Amino acid sequence: MESKRTDVRAQWEKPFKGLDKIALSFTSSDYYREENDHEVERLNKYTGRLQTINNKPGYFGNQGKNARVEFHHTPVKDVSGLWGVQWQKQESFAHLPHEREEGQRYPLIANTNKQVSIFGLERWRANDKWAFEFGTRFEKQSIPIDYSEDKLDRHRPKPKCWDWGFSSGCLPAANYEEPDLTTYKDKATSYSIGTTWYFKPDYRLSATYSHNERLPTPMELYYHGKHLATHSFEFGNIGLDKEKSDNLDLGISFFGDKWSYAVNAYHSRFKNYIYNENIYREGNLFMRRHSQAKADFYGLEGR
Repeated sequence: MESKRTDVRAQWEKPFKGLDKIALSFTSSDYYREENDHEVERLNKYTGRLQTINNKPGYFGNQGKNARVEFHHTPVKDVSGLWGVQWQKQESFAHLPHEREEGQRYPLIANTNKQVSIFGLERWRANDKWAFEFGTRFEKQSIPIDYSEDKLDRHRPKPKCWDWGFSSGCLPAANYEEPDLTTYKDKATSYSIGTTWYFKPDYRLSATYSHNERLPTPMELYYHGKHLATHSFEFGNIGLDKEKSDNLDLGISFFGDKWSYAVNAYHSRFKNYIYNENIYREGNLFMRRHSQAKADFYGLEGR
């Protein structure tokens, strides 16, 4: 296994009138690992006998880059906040060369996940008792994949031709529906609004409502193969929609000189929560497919 990470951060104080600072950050990560399977016995279809096979290792890789710029504006009366832009690119793959069937050798086809986001957060301190916050984020995602035209052509029906000297000709190829290889693209918009009530010294009561949208990952869209850690065979789902949820959070906190605490109650209602659905089971082996359904999450948190 190899893992490399580089972080660069910079900050420019008071660059222009109206700006308190500009904060920049860049992160680059490179992760690669090999998984060595033990020897396995397989039935030789020609001799009918079991034979021992030394498996080749499985290869897994993930490379990512993330750049972010934040513009912190000078407070306008009692309003302070920031706006920014974020760009990220992630390349990932999973390769199992020891699989006999070609279709099972790439459970996660090599892909590139590209995202560009615009975000903002504003806070208004109305008076000594009340403060209000508003945040929003808009993101655009695309996942281009380089498909092998040669491999695709192997599965296309071919015309059947003959040349017998006295007769020659061709029968047209059977009807064939080309797979949809369109690059996955989608957009998501999230926002939140909250308020804090400083009802006593060192005490505060908060309430936040948010609407979140999450775009599916390449793993959820394209994975197709076994997953040894969970004893399962998993299917991605290219038909997944972006995940949407409405969330409510209520909390009370105390910050004293010697100790502090915070307790929050939350409720999240998902319109189409993405999860791994069990579609078949035999003993401890599962067949799962990424699906979507309505879901509710609620609970208490404390620290």
